[in-house]
Amino acid sequence: MALAVWHGRFGHLGFDNLQKLVHNKMVRGLPSLDHVNQVCGVCLAGKQRRAPFPDNARRRAAHALDLVHGDLCGPISPPTPSGNMYLLVLISSIWDQRTKWTLTRALIGGAQPMEGWWASVA
Repeated sequence: MALAVWHGRFGHLGFDNLQKLVHNKMVRGLPSLDHVNQVCGVCLAGKQRRAPFPDNARRRAAHALDLVHGDLCGPISPPTPSGNMYLLVLISSIWDQRTKWTLTRALIGGAQPMEGWWASVA
């Protein structure tokens, strides 16, 4: 069995620690390691850092609803007791704390009508 498979089975344990398992004969069937400095793509992706947010945004909202950020989550399993499988979150991006708002709606899915949503916000 390939060493990469063992690495994944042990929760992406470091190759140096896999070497210790082989050396101390703690696992049956684990092949001996000839080189410990292997690279795992999944481990590299998990260690990547994101770029920092810029100090000055490209666009700032001057009035309520000028700039709205949204996130649609789902499908959620199991559905809510009312049958909703999706969650929509909308956040106003205005910096005036008096007018900041967040809107969260549970959705059943498909082409659910959106009439009347903005009436509750505006």
